[in-house]
Amino acid sequence: DSTAKFIPADTVTQTVYKDTGSIRKVYVDTCLSTPGQPGAGTGTGYTRQNLLVSADFEGSTPFKPFYPLNSSSCCAYSVQTSTTVAHTGAQSTLFTLYKTDPIVGAGYRSEIVPLYTENAVYNERWVGFSVYLPASFIKDPAPEVIQQVHAQNSDSPPFAICTQNGNWWIEINYDVNGTTKYNNIDLGIPYKTGVWTNWVYHVRFSKGTDGLVEVWKDGVKVYSYTGQTQYTNLTAGNYYKFGIYKWGWQYPTWFTSTSTQRQIYYDDIRIGNEKATYQDVAP
Repeated sequence: DSTAKFIPADTVTQTVYKDTGSIRKVYVDTCLSTPGQPGAGTGTGYTRQNLLVSADFEGSTPFKPFYPLNSSSCCAYSVQTSTTVAHTGAQSTLFTLYKTDPIVGAGYRSEIVPLYTENAVYNERWVGFSVYLPASFIKDPAPEVIQQVHAQNSDSPPFAICTQNGNWWIEINYDVNGTTKYNNIDLGIPYKTGVWTNWVYHVRFSKGTDGLVEVWKDGVKVYSYTGQTQYTNLTAGNYYKFGIYKWGWQYPTWFTSTSTQRQIYYDDIRIGNEKATYQDVAP
């Protein structure tokens, strides 16, 4: 059977929208990092390897690894480099989204998409990045995705990191006999504004029981799951999106939103292949 772990957690809840039959069992464990994986960063003298995408948003061409910015955002202000805060170096990228923005790609979004695309449908990847939520990022019952791995021709991402009601969430979605199983999982961890939050995740995308999801926040492993992690009838690989997708604004009958603007700073994005390690992608 599929299993999931929250590490650590005192009180953990799961909410599943659209499908009440896909809640997973949760096992609470102690706060441990995986052996050989540092609390944060890579230390000095380490040479990163096995990277498919690497972006630190420095220099004169900070968006060179990505598709044109207007492909997943509406306006000139939607995606911009910033010197206000930076995780490393002098620059980061600021994503801005207003509730009055025009719809892009069937949703309210301000995102960037790496030029790199997957050929294999079922593979294994490591992803790392750092995000900074400003003080204006107030708690909102209407959720948003801040990073997603999207499968071609699927209705929801097989994996995503989200916020809702002031907490960090993740999504693990797949289908069983053609019916999507939506798993929206509250990690029980409040987000903090005014600081950088470092994320690393490791996913083995599989339509079988050998799928895997591992998630680290600020160097501490906070979630693990084994079981199905991908849709069954795909013919093309995943693509990755970084930024803001405020899907909660599209469903006012489901959620009463308290926000009209969202901003997030991003830095140090890396995607590693199946040979990568935590150290290769960690911010």
